[in-house]
Amino acid sequence: MPSRVATQLINRGTGLGASKILGANGMSMLWTAVQVTPERLEAIKRDPSGIQPMLNAAAADSHACQLDKAWNGVHWLLSGQLGVGANVETKVIYGGTKVGEDLGYGPARFLTAQEVREAAAALDKFSPDSLRQRYDPERMDEAGVYPSGWSEDKEQGLKWLPESCSKLAHFLADATAKGNAIITFLY
Repeated sequence: MPSRVATQLINRGTGLGASKILGANGMSMLWTAVQVTPERLEAIKRDPSGIQPMLNAAAADSHACQLDKAWNGVHWLLSGQLGVGANVETKVIYGGTKVGEDLGYGPARFLTAQEVREAAAALDKFSPDSLRQRYDPERMDEAGVYPSGWSEDKEQGLKWLPESCSKLAHFLADATAKGNAIITFLY
């Protein structure tokens, strides 16, 4: 039987299949994003065969944004929900346009340079204190926010998630300053 988070991710149209979310292979779900120029994005849209090598290279790319297992907690702090919604905060982690083949938890997704600007502006409104106030480990566990166990080590999450949100905000601000799009990977 699927876990609550798996069921919610499936039901919210994330494009993730049940077998992918359940982690039958015992693997973690990790999130990474890389910046690309608008020209590079257009080339990738025409020929997505470079997606997997891009993901492989992201591990050593100091300009990539690696949220690792914090991705769903970051999403929760920014949006207060699971899955993609109408507000731009939900689109950073879950949203964007699909591109390429399934990487394990669905295909890569991209945000255009304009969407990145909008996301950066939306994240700019969150201070570390406002993010800490949104942190509710019991509610996150009840909702099934990945990776679960938020209420078991409340202080660790309280430190980890605002730091991860800050990392994402800096990444988006840098991409905006450069006029770049981003490609995101959940793998």
